[in-house]
Amino acid sequence: MTDRLFFSRDTKVYVQKGSGGSAYHWEIPVLDGFSFSQATNTSEITLAEMSDATGNSRRGRQMFNTSLAPAEWSFSTYARPFTSGGSSIPNKANATAGYHHAVEEVLWAQMVGDGTYETSASTGGGATFASGGTAIGIADLGATFTQAVNGAVTDSTTVVFSNIANIKIGQRATLGGTATHVTNIDTASKTVTFASAVTVANAASITFSRTFGVDKTVTVQTETNNNGEGATVQIAYDDSASSFTVTIVQAGAGYAGSDTLSISQADVAAAFSTALGRTIAADYTASPSNGTLGTPATPSAGTSFTGFTRSNSSAGLQIGFGSSNKTTLGTFDLVFVLGGSTGTDTKQQVYRITNCCVNEAGLDFDIDGITTINWSGMGTVIQDQDTTGPEGTLINEATADTSNFIRNRLTSLTASSGLGDDGSTTSYDLVLTGGNITISNNMTYLTPETLGIVNTPLGHVTGTRSVTGSFTCYLNKEDNSSAELFKKLIGNTTAVTNVFQLQFNVGSSSTSPVAPRIEFDMDNCHLEVPTHSIEDVISLEASFHALPSTVEQTDEVSITYVGA
Repeated sequence: MTDRLFFSRDTKVYVQKGSGGSAYHWEIPVLDGFSFSQATNTSEITLAEMSDATGNSRRGRQMFNTSLAPAEWSFSTYARPFTSGGSSIPNKANATAGYHHAVEEVLWAQMVGDGTYETSASTGGGATFASGGTAIGIADLGATFTQAVNGAVTDSTTVVFSNIANIKIGQRATLGGTATHVTNIDTASKTVTFASAVTVANAASITFSRTFGVDKTVTVQTETNNNGEGATVQIAYDDSASSFTVTIVQAGAGYAGSDTLSISQADVAAAFSTALGRTIAADYTASPSNGTLGTPATPSAGTSFTGFTRSNSSAGLQIGFGSSNKTTLGTFDLVFVLGGSTGTDTKQQVYRITNCCVNEAGLDFDIDGITTINWSGMGTVIQDQDTTGPEGTLINEATADTSNFIRNRLTSLTASSGLGDDGSTTSYDLVLTGGNITISNNMTYLTPETLGIVNTPLGHVTGTRSVTGSFTCYLNKEDNSSAELFKKLIGNTTAVTNVFQLQFNVGSSSTSPVAPRIEFDMDNCHLEVPTHSIEDVISLEASFHALPSTVEQTDEVSITYVGA
């Protein structure tokens, strides 16, 4: 009898959406160390009694299978962005050439939304608001003004004015060389509280400015009057012009041609409050108009997923979490074909994990490695499919290419924060030696507890979304380098949540020629105080938590793939 053994190196992995001939399945090249398993939950019954008249005591036990635990799977893939080759490519990702894709994009789609696959859709997945364009509706912040005080004060944070009609919480104020900002207003007594103490003579004037004092860019989730969801706008404030530019950066999906988008005045104030590190009054900006920020795009030939904004320009493939505030996310079948690389159909062993979800994705920046994503999740049950592989149309464009790998050594970090009272922004010059980013949906599976049968899991529910990570760099005492970052963080005892804007550019930022890369933009990161690592060259390691602009938002992180 001939043994039929299987080797991990001969395994192929597929993600299947749908069933039968209408299904699609994506080949996912995985690395060594993949795993899948499923355990059984049992219940033990034991006897515990005293002795009978003859001195005997029953001491037996029974075991019962109560349920199957959720199947667990994990594997690693390389991050591999590419641009589509068009209709002439076998097993193509897109019939239109030049659009940005990723070999592993189907896994991101299941993580950030319902995973719906559109084969004849616009670049955003269904009718969308096209990216770009400027909205009218947020007025300029206007010029400075002066207001006389009503009574002298010495080294005090509270000042009484005769008129407070134009003063708003968050406004910058200057008196001589002292710069501060308004933190509270008591309208009854006309008393204004400042972030730092001031000294001013009676009837002297304090200069107020509604300008922010620094260029700032925030993202805000939109509201719609009808259909669709997920469109996000970027509001860029230009301090020299005291004006705002509003641009749609995430197109969303599911809109109709007559839909309009709007952004609330309170959301604008909350976003800038977080970015500036000081409270901005809800009526600080003019109320944004409820007019159309753009016109929904008409669906055209292309492929995309919910939550994706796909382009054929340098904007790349943008992956957002605007559709992820759901109790359940995308599900799929995960198919492991053992012997899939070398064996014929009759010499393969196929296992299918049904109703899978993506629970976690993590990137480690190994300085000398290739950018790798570690995926893990769960499923309902592992099925032995014998030799029956995945169903439907195969998509494996660029899986055999060698030009779409990303080198970690080319990774860079841009970090900035406004920790000063006047809202000034400091950009830190940090050269990485390592780091990681982990995105988790914290999912759980629900399983019935019916007696008399072996219960199987029903499906997943989402938990708290978390985006965390860390980075390491050498301790450097140059201006605005890592030593200065440590000093600012450990000395900042007034802000319970500090706000940093972090952008990881994984891969070369070269545009000529274009090199494959991934960008992770996190505008609201809370940094923990870095720890020192005492080695040959002393290093710092800083952990961070990417947070949404408000607790109900989904803008912790945006991911951009750019293919070569």
